[in-house]
Amino acid sequence: MVGICWCIRGCRQLRRCQLFKIFLSILAQDTIVTIKNGQVRGRVEVTARGKQFYAFERIPYEPAENWSGVFDASSANEVVCIQNGNTGNTQTEDCLYVNVYTPVVPSSNAGLPIIYYIFGGGFLNGKSTFYGLGPHYFVEKDVIVVTASYPLDDSEIPGNFGLKDQNLGLKWVQDNIQYFGGDPSKVTIMGESAGGVSVTLQTLEQNVIRYNSCYKCSKASTVLDTVIYKDVKSTLLALVLFLGLFRGAISQSGSALCPWAYQRYHKDVAYALATNIDSSFSPTASSEELLTFLQNATLSKSSTAPIITRRNTYSNVQPRQSYDQMIQGFVWGPVIEPQHNSAFLTEEMYTTIANGVPIQFHYS
Repeated sequence: MVGICWCIRGCRQLRRCQLFKIFLSILAQDTIVTIKNGQVRGRVEVTARGKQFYAFERIPYEPAENWSGVFDASSANEVVCIQNGNTGNTQTEDCLYVNVYTPVVPSSNAGLPIIYYIFGGGFLNGKSTFYGLGPHYFVEKDVIVVTASYPLDDSEIPGNFGLKDQNLGLKWVQDNIQYFGGDPSKVTIMGESAGGVSVTLQTLEQNVIRYNSCYKCSKASTVLDTVIYKDVKSTLLALVLFLGLFRGAISQSGSALCPWAYQRYHKDVAYALATNIDSSFSPTASSEELLTFLQNATLSKSSTAPIITRRNTYSNVQPRQSYDQMIQGFVWGPVIEPQHNSAFLTEEMYTTIANGVPIQFHYS
């Protein structure tokens, strides 16, 4: 009996070892996809339920020159944008990357839907992962997941650079997601906390873009001239999908309607940052002088810490400018910009919120 039991245990252990070897062999595989800038190498992963998927991490999404050879996107080493309080990862200003997780063999014409996830963290910290949860749940449902890093603790004159980079990542998805088996007309953006705020602001921006300008307008006339639709309804639907960067949005635990969702005294914060770096910097300096100073400064955690630790100075209740403005907003939150060509947000969400994109709001 003892021998039989030992045999059973031994067989089970052998089977587990064999499965483990198979698991390791799968992880050791890689795959190559050709996107607009060149070839990208990813890696193979497996969910807890045994579904295989492909991971491509740290692909640059800012406009870049084409590269020769194969860009290695198979490494799981995480890089985050410069921020306070996140000491477990390498921090760098070179952080504008996307991660793509797809359940299908890349280059296939599967036409799968996409979740574009924007992380939260009060616009102070965070990273382009699911806080340890990973994309596994979505890929098991045959959904492609894209995450993107965006700058935090802005070291220049605040101007919604993080929001603009999120938008740039969405444009990258439109240009490249088909190479990973995705359908660019089936993009849903999703975010939590500050990511939820970003989602609603991206929704607002998309609706403004649809009626004033658009990402692919330079190609629009060519496409519409060469494609003949059967009826007006399908033509309008195609045009809406063509102009938009996403078709739906999911906002969790945050929206642009939250009083903390934008910074009302961003100029004061920018000048305070400069004087924290160098006490001799004049608070009456021009915006151009401020920008030049900050661009040339070597920022460290010690120099940015005072503005962060004194965040209550800028976040406590201020004399209300109007009935709907109760607090000044998070230190590095979105701002209302003056009108200019690259402006992202020029008036309050309260007055410009528009319909046109299905959106879910959640509290968790």
